[in-house]
Amino acid sequence: MNKFAAVITMDTNSNRFKSFASNNSHLQFATFTGISGADISKADRISAGLVTADIADTADITDTRIGTAVSHWCLWQEAIKRNSGILIMEDDVMTHPQIWSQVESLPDLDETDLVFFSANTDAPMAMRSPEGLTQASRFDPRNPHPDWIRSTLARTSVEHVRYWRLSRAFGLCCYFVTPHGAQALTNMMFPLRTDGVFVPLISDPVMQCAIDHRMNALYDQLNVFISMPFLAYTPHHNEFAPK
Repeated sequence: MNKFAAVITMDTNSNRFKSFASNNSHLQFATFTGISGADISKADRISAGLVTADIADTADITDTRIGTAVSHWCLWQEAIKRNSGILIMEDDVMTHPQIWSQVESLPDLDETDLVFFSANTDAPMAMRSPEGLTQASRFDPRNPHPDWIRSTLARTSVEHVRYWRLSRAFGLCCYFVTPHGAQALTNMMFPLRTDGVFVPLISDPVMQCAIDHRMNALYDQLNVFISMPFLAYTPHHNEFAPK
C-alpha cells in the first residue's frame, strides 16, 4: 500500500506550525491548509449533511469543530482518490523519531481501517489488548509539557510497540487511515448530532457534536487500533479533563 504523511495547519507561517516542523523534522510530510468553519454557513452545514438541523443552532457546534471535521474529511477523500494510506497529523503533535518505520511496517493493513499513535491524555480511553483484556483508563500527566513529551519519546523503544484494539478515545492528533478506512468514515461520520455515546469514566453520555466525539460511536464498528506505548503526544486540552 502506498503511504504518505500530511499535517493539517491553518498557517504555515505561524509559530505553531514552525514548532511542529522543528519537533517533527524526522518526517517528510505534505501540508494541508485547514478548512475554516466560519466560511461554512448554518444552512450549508445542514444542506451538506454535516450536522443535523436540531444541533445546528446550538453552542455545541462551533466553527472550530466544523472546520476540524471537514479538514479531516478532505484528507480521507485524498486517501480514497489516491488509493493510499495517510498518516494524518494536527500541527500541535510531537512524534517519535522512528514513527515512520512503524507506519511502513503496520500489520494486517488489508483488514485495518485506522491506527492511532496517540490520544488525548486528558480524557479517558478504552481498549482491548492483543490477549483480549479490556481496560478503561485515565492518564497522568493529563496535559504533558513539551519537555516531558520529548523525554518520554526519547525513552520509548519502537521494538516494544504493540497494537491494541481501540474502543473509546478522544483526539485526532496523529493517526493512519487506510483507503477502505477512509471510505468507511466517509460513509458513517456525518452528520454530527445530539445523540449521546457511552464512554467509560465519563458519567453522562457524550454528545456526538465533534468529529472525535462522533468517532467514539463508530470505533466498535470498525477495525481500529492504537499503539501502546504511544508514539506521539500533544499537550492539547480536552473538555473531559477532571476538574
